[in-house]
Amino acid sequence: MKRQRQSLEELLGHLSPVDTGWQDAHAEAVIQRLNSIQRKPSYSRDDLARLLGDPTLMGKLRTEYFNEGLTTVRLFLDMSKDEFKAALRDRLGPGIGITRLRQDPECIYSALEDRLMGLAV
Repeated sequence: MKRQRQSLEELLGHLSPVDTGWQDAHAEAVIQRLNSIQRKPSYSRDDLARLLGDPTLMGKLRTEYFNEGLTTVRLFLDMSKDEFKAALRDRLGPGIGITRLRQDPECIYSALEDRLMGLAV
């Protein structure tokens, strides 16, 4: 294949807009979850458990529901996905997903509460 050199102007001249939406199903679910959170003076561990889909409060724990809840918490913390995962791994070690929540929910809740309570200081 023969290489062809192009100038920046030539490349820019061939570009065209692409119509696309930034909201996928996950984003729409997170926005819905954010809108459903009732405003109140303070929140409890039960609120956090409901947000993540604690099986004792919400029935069957679904991976999608858990991931939407984590994204919601991450947005409150104003952290990127990478920053959030790194902070949880620093606190909890390996295993920060739904399996860890099922095995040791108190550990996950404590780590998230510590991060969230740091916002109030």
